[in-house]
Amino acid sequence: MWGDVVFCVFRAFCSAPVVKRRSFVHNTTMIPALLLVLLQAATAGALRSPQAPLARVEAVRRSAPVKPGTPVPLKVTVTPREGIHIYAPPQERYIPVSLTIEPIPDGHAGSVRFPPAVVRMFAGERVRVYDKAFSLAVPVTVPPGRPGAAVRVLGTVRYQACDDLMCYRPVNVPVRWDLRLQ
Repeated sequence: MWGDVVFCVFRAFCSAPVVKRRSFVHNTTMIPALLLVLLQAATAGALRSPQAPLARVEAVRRSAPVKPGTPVPLKVTVTPREGIHIYAPPQERYIPVSLTIEPIPDGHAGSVRFPPAVVRMFAGERVRVYDKAFSLAVPVTVPPGRPGAAVRVLGTVRYQACDDLMCYRPVNVPVRWDLRLQ
């Protein structure tokens, strides 16, 4: 965007027909005008709404009550946009998707289970990715409590999305589950 703005302003400034040599006054009034145009372009770019997320991340709700002390699988669904892929673990050179569960007082979170990934070739390199919707699952054991009480489990999904040309900054998406005790 900046290149286009600068090019257009430069072209308008330099391509005006020269009838006589530009005066010092003309040059000094053009510089503030040029700066004003660049400032407006920068402000317009900064105020634009952010790009849509590269993937939709949703915690799958659980309506059935959970039994304290028994592992309960909690799931997250991740849906990449069309043309986007997310790296699957394990990866050496890229950031794979992960799900981290915050500590649960008197409870426990097990290891995250990942679905099978597909192998794709990007720039001559074979990598494991998810390019369609997939789910992550983690077994969680909640602490004892009175029946009907609520337990909130918090977590974070981290992923790096890429398309065929580039990879984007890693994203951390908070997720939560509100569980009812049996």
